[in-house]
Amino acid sequence: MTHQIDPRKLVRWLGPDGARAGLMQSKQITIDVLRQIAECLDIKLPEKTKREGWIDEIVKIASRRIDKPLDELFEMDERALLDYFERLEVEPAELLDILKELDISPRREGRRRLLEFAARELSETGRFMRIVGSQSRNSESQDLGTRSGKRDATKRESQDA
Repeated sequence: MTHQIDPRKLVRWLGPDGARAGLMQSKQITIDVLRQIAECLDIKLPEKTKREGWIDEIVKIASRRIDKPLDELFEMDERALLDYFERLEVEPAELLDILKELDISPRREGRRRLLEFAARELSETGRFMRIVGSQSRNSESQDLGTRSGKRDATKRESQDA
């Protein structure tokens, strides 16, 4: 079987997890076919790499949305880069990979902003859940109180009779 699979298209259609699962389950996609696909993506792995290793690397590379070389990215100003990243809907993991290649790690302030964002989102979601939870408990206790009151009135009526 010759390689006729566009791994980038496969990942865009199925998402990384779907593409990974499909490649893992396929009886038609042999290790040799995976090697051919990897070669088209300029992936070089040791010969003894297992099927899962080939698939993980293929999906990782095929998931990349940034299609410009680093030299071209270096020539762009901040606004142009931001527009480009937004247009491509680049995932944070891909940006972090590029920064790691350059031995650049996000500054402490970037990490701090991420921590603050995560803390704020979790806190607000938790507050919402607590409000909804307390409202449902209050309505349940009111329902119980109403039912209990009706039972008491029914008991009194039967006792009076």
